[in-house]
Amino acid sequence: MTDDLQLSLKEYLATVQEAVKLTFDTPVWVKAEIRNLSTKAGHYYLELAEKEADSDQVIASCRATIWKFSAQKIVTQFERESGIELSRDLKVLIKVQANFDPQYGFSLNIVEIDSGYTLGDIARRYQQIIDRLSADSA
Repeated sequence: MTDDLQLSLKEYLATVQEAVKLTFDTPVWVKAEIRNLSTKAGHYYLELAEKEADSDQVIASCRATIWKFSAQKIVTQFERESGIELSRDLKVLIKVQANFDPQYGFSLNIVEIDSGYTLGDIARRYQQIIDRLSADSA
């Protein structure tokens, strides 16, 4: 048996929780793709990912939540401004607050979504399709 400090899992994870709170005390803007999205009792549960630019290889992923008390404002504003329903496979620029819970693990709380970023990505992809079709017909 070692003489090193021994903590219970709960104690250790509470320390991690405090470190996350202190280190990530203000929301930040993050670019990600929505890989999955579901709703339950007014809450939005998302799986976010980042892929390598030249492949579909996922290089980072995380759970995220839009809580019911702010979901209607955040989602309604995004959908009104963009004309797009919040759904999987969208690339989004989101303002997030890091959260770590000893029982549920790490996740991000979404506090804002930039609709202009998503519209710009869709316009870029649309132009790529047009360019590809033009090249194929030439």
